[in-house]
Amino acid sequence: MKRLSVLSMTVLIIAVPRLALALPPPAIPKESISADAPALVKEAIEQLYDGDPEIQTAALERLEQQGSAASFAVPFIMSMLPEIQPGWVVLFGSDSLDDATGYQLLHTLAGIGPAAVGPLLEALQDENRLFREGAAYALSITWAQVPTAPMLSALHDPSPGVREDVLRRLGATAGEDVTKALRAAAGDPEISVRTAAAVALAKRHDPEAATLLIAILKDGDREARSDAASALGPLRDPRAVEPLIAALRDNDENLREDAADALGEIGDARAVPALLTSLKDKDSLTAAYAAYALGKLHDPRAFEPLHDAFRDPDSAIRQATLEALGGIPDPRVLPVLLAALQDPMPELRAAAARGLGETGNAQAVGPLIAALRDSSPRVRGDAAYALLALQAVDAVPPLVAALVAETDTVARNILTNTLGQFGSEAVPPLAAALKDTHPRTRYRAAVALGGTHAPAAADMLLAIREDGSASVRAAVLYALVETTGRRAALLLIEALDDSDPRLRAYAAMLLSGMTGQHFGTNASKWREWWEKETPTQEEVDDEREHYNKERPPNPHAPDTQ
Repeated sequence: MKRLSVLSMTVLIIAVPRLALALPPPAIPKESISADAPALVKEAIEQLYDGDPEIQTAALERLEQQGSAASFAVPFIMSMLPEIQPGWVVLFGSDSLDDATGYQLLHTLAGIGPAAVGPLLEALQDENRLFREGAAYALSITWAQVPTAPMLSALHDPSPGVREDVLRRLGATAGEDVTKALRAAAGDPEISVRTAAAVALAKRHDPEAATLLIAILKDGDREARSDAASALGPLRDPRAVEPLIAALRDNDENLREDAADALGEIGDARAVPALLTSLKDKDSLTAAYAAYALGKLHDPRAFEPLHDAFRDPDSAIRQATLEALGGIPDPRVLPVLLAALQDPMPELRAAAARGLGETGNAQAVGPLIAALRDSSPRVRGDAAYALLALQAVDAVPPLVAALVAETDTVARNILTNTLGQFGSEAVPPLAAALKDTHPRTRYRAAVALGGTHAPAAADMLLAIREDGSASVRAAVLYALVETTGRRAALLLIEALDDSDPRLRAYAAMLLSGMTGQHFGTNASKWREWWEKETPTQEEVDDEREHYNKERPPNPHAPDTQ
């Protein structure tokens, strides 16, 4: 994903005022909400009947966060879709606008997962084009498995929007029949559909993909050419280098940005002279992507031009050059980045930290550990990522200390994820933090232990599963699921009797995501199911492997401190 374009797009969206229209309420009576639905899910469904689009959007976001546990909401959300009209402001179809509420509705269905797949597939047969397009979009982004046959049938839908989204989903679906269908779709009369088919083939590294994408890069429309350039990067096909170099001179700045990014991914030295020229592109984003690409190419010729570009008044270019310098094998790089780590501008200090992580130089570890105490949370987070990139095991205790002290939510999540990726190396210091007198420290340590996925952490977590803090108890449940998979099911069922309603709802959400069953917070039904379905050890191991491959990430345990 492109870093700078996403940021600029966000700024643009914020700057343009929009009129958010309320969604139609569910067509199902509110009294039909299941008594087994967790309290948080029931409350969110009830708020879908509100006429305020902000309340509706917030309710949909909460339902998405609940994942499979929100399966009770699927009929209510689906009943809202048929009311869509062409003039309604929602992200359905190429002739309609992006409204936050409608966009969130589709993402909620995708986030709920398996329970929504069947109804969405039925919606693909509806006469309402917008209804079909919305269903196709949700199916294209859901984490749940989607049957192949109905998606292949939908490739014959008269709506290009449906065909495009179906192709995006099929790109990640195995099978020779799927490959054959994708190749056929590459001849679709609509350029947007042909491009989606070529991109899908590229994801499969199909031998025909590069040829199709290069042709689109030369002769497609503006959006198709950018999509083709982006898809060519991961293929790393040497035939794409010259067409992408030519695209660096195109009048379309978006294409130039995508071409520079793709050349960096391909890693062919033929691109170096053209990328050095693009460092001076009038479009600052193109110049920044050229810098990032040069860093990936690791060519010593880039040191001087990148060092000169660091003097550019544009902050985005200066940040990109610092990060890119980390990839250049030149002894002059380390002093430049260490000096920038002390820059008055926090965004430059953060870029220097990222660059240091790319150097692979152990001399950067000490300064990066010191940067964990920087006044800027962005710098602290990027310093943590850099230490992980350097595989600096000695930094694990300072990272744990930084996690305990961190006050910023984003930086704290980065520290948690970073420690998790250190794996078993992080278990001893995090286990020690479980014994801290402050519940928030125990909470953070438990969540981080879950991220390690280390089975050795299970016994340490079990020792505090009856902690006096509901937040800590919830974090323990999260961590046990992450480290032991389905073996945590019985503990989750026991947690349905917890005195805290938020923890009961969280346990129900984890159970639904793990098992695919939907009994809400009804402990009796869960126990009855467990007695019938208690798996053997072999089944547990198989389930854990499948669970880790197919599930969406569990949301961190709720912190109620």
